[in-house]
Amino acid sequence: MSACNRPPELADAQLLAVLDGDASAETRAHLADCGACRERLTVLASQERELMAALRDSGCPTPETLVDWSDARLAPAEAEAVAAHVDGCIVCRAELDDLAAFQAEALEIQRRMDRKLAAFHRERNPLQHHPAHDGGPLAGLRRVLAAAQAPGPLPVGQRARGEAGPLSRSYRTDAGDIIVSCVVRPAAEPERYRLSGRVHGLGVTRLQLEDANGMPLAALALDRHGGFQVPDLPAGALRLRFDGPGLVLELDPPLEIGPVA
Repeated sequence: MSACNRPPELADAQLLAVLDGDASAETRAHLADCGACRERLTVLASQERELMAALRDSGCPTPETLVDWSDARLAPAEAEAVAAHVDGCIVCRAELDDLAAFQAEALEIQRRMDRKLAAFHRERNPLQHHPAHDGGPLAGLRRVLAAAQAPGPLPVGQRARGEAGPLSRSYRTDAGDIIVSCVVRPAAEPERYRLSGRVHGLGVTRLQLEDANGMPLAALALDRHGGFQVPDLPAGALRLRFDGPGLVLELDPPLEIGPVA
């Protein structure tokens, strides 16, 4: 391997930053003029590909499975297995980081339109965007409202065996930087349902569920990935409220749980 013609040569950390897309302007300028460092970069890229392939062969979930897990679309048993794998796998955590970055970029593209729609929504429903009422249990907390996106059935390939047709619904904030994914599936008992989901982009830690009349149904802690599972719920409108340090996240409108087509 030839010597660097623009000493000092680039460190491995600088070359790895190039592979991650985080290279500085100085690093890119150096590579443009230095064949030796470009050669080292090629070697590092090859080694990284081989390492990723070896780790992938060791039993990592497919990228599609990671996406479904991130969106809480997997059946409970498979979701638990993927969560346990992600906890100990730097490759899958890196893929999830890349997925989160891609989602953030896509949401940023729609940010201006979201704000215009949010302004219209506030004019039509001003009370839903007011701070918590003085003296109430939520007084002093920052309230965040996430609006429902178009619902839809999960593709057949993403359904658990024996389930006719789970439904998915996502909620997004005005700014577009917080997403809540919800999936409703039939439970073992007739006319009962189970709910799973995940919160992306906000440090909430607990979920409280109420029926349409404000009757508490369940309260639980979110897992370390922002996920939640409620195994047994009745049909009807379901209010979801997520709590975190100094804030509360609410979904609008309530999640409708009912017969699955």
